[in-house]
Amino acid sequence: MFQTAKTIIEKKEEEKKTSPNKGETLPSEVNFLVLPFFSLSREDSYKKDGLEYRQVVERDDKTEEVVWKVSPSQEYGYPRITDKKVFKAVEQLLRDRGYPIENPVTFSIYKLLNLMGKKSYGGRDYREVRESLERLVATTIKSKGTFYYKDEKRYLDEVFHLFSRVVFSGEKLPDGEEAEKNYLYLNSWLLENLNKYYVRPLDYEYYKSLDGALSKRLYELLGVKFFGLIKQGKPFLRYRYANLCALMPLKKQSYLSRARQILDPAHRELKGKNFFSGVDWEPREAGGGWYLRYEPGSKIKREVEGGSS
Repeated sequence: MFQTAKTIIEKKEEEKKTSPNKGETLPSEVNFLVLPFFSLSREDSYKKDGLEYRQVVERDDKTEEVVWKVSPSQEYGYPRITDKKVFKAVEQLLRDRGYPIENPVTFSIYKLLNLMGKKSYGGRDYREVRESLERLVATTIKSKGTFYYKDEKRYLDEVFHLFSRVVFSGEKLPDGEEAEKNYLYLNSWLLENLNKYYVRPLDYEYYKSLDGALSKRLYELLGVKFFGLIKQGKPFLRYRYANLCALMPLKKQSYLSRARQILDPAHRELKGKNFFSGVDWEPREAGGGWYLRYEPGSKIKREVEGGSS
């Protein structure tokens, strides 16, 4: 689906050289855009049992249940909004270093704070970034047919971590030597997918302009889905409300009024900024609940075509 991503990234980088005001593109690995990992609220970040996403899919003329499970460590807890900002800063760092990416990735916390948009910071901010990286290393992921490994064109049945290790200056490296810098080791699946350009190029200036965590998450998730939809010439995307909640992740509501109260502000923002041209709630004919029908707007169409944002 994303074979043209490398071409789009290269085109965007060339545009930046000749027209700096066009903004920046951030290559983001597709699995971590589609599958839920970070909490969207302070309350959810204290979940001790993590999250589990299950879905029945049709593959190779067979029906199977796929599973994506994110389990927090007892010491560090569940990945939160701040951790997502740190992860986005790491993505920027990798982009700026260039491809191919190799382990370990050296970094400074000062640089990550700058990439996070911090204007002023102190010891507490440094400690938060350090703890965030440790939490991302400690969080366990279980994939049963959900994480797509592009190099071998298959879905993984594995238990792994987003980052496999972080070593801070003064700590011991794998060879026993004392680290003179900070080192981050990406999980091998993530590293290889990035180097194979299994990415969706986000318009990062647009992403940062969005007000809330829900708007940002919808831009990530539906941006991937719109990519294939627009390429196939289809006019809209339909999601079961329950499935959308599982992927965000959000607590599923029993009443339409409450469900709309939570999602409609993000819908209005994204429609106002031309990501959607239309959003409709539709009742399901069987099983209860609703469908959400999303029509792509001019913003995402230009992104898919590789044009200006």
